[in-house]
Amino acid sequence: MGKLKGQASPDFAMSAMIFSTAILFVFFHISRTYYTRTWEVSHLEKSARAQNLILFLTSENGNWSVNPFESEAIAFGEGEINETQLQYFFGMPYQTVQHKLNFPHEFKIEIWKLPSIGITSDVSDFYINETVKINFKTNENCSFYIVMVGTQGSTGVSYWNTSIGKYHGFNFELQSGVYSLQAIATTIDGKYGAYESTFRVVQ
Repeated sequence: MGKLKGQASPDFAMSAMIFSTAILFVFFHISRTYYTRTWEVSHLEKSARAQNLILFLTSENGNWSVNPFESEAIAFGEGEINETQLQYFFGMPYQTVQHKLNFPHEFKIEIWKLPSIGITSDVSDFYINETVKINFKTNENCSFYIVMVGTQGSTGVSYWNTSIGKYHGFNFELQSGVYSLQAIATTIDGKYGAYESTFRVVQ
């Protein structure tokens, strides 16, 4: 019997390669779409749970007792968060909070106190002489602190100053260099505001 010899033509090999590449591309696209859609659905579900939890804590009124651990509910409600109740809330064990909220899912809550003091300034990008005058205005009386660091050639320098009231003016004698300025305003009742800017001094 004679031997059979097979030989793939170049056209067949090229077609097979193109077909295999197309199959891989389609598979990759389908799998990526599936995992992307799965992640999006999971993300939406978690966002909805978080929104429901936030709405509950801020909309419903909690039944707070003298001993917060005996309270039946721990929502804050009434349009304003009670800081004392909030401190009790964050002092409770995680499992206690889960039980009180009747929220079986894992969650993490962070509280940030946002700045409420507005700060405006006449800081310029460039100053052409050594005497630099900077004025600030706050929307209420406060203690005002300013810190400035910069470079004068290869030397680092720093300055600081304070002021009280609504209007705050500072004078500095600065050599040529780049300076970064940061300011913070605070009040006795815990309000604050922050400001930062960068400028250059040239001779």
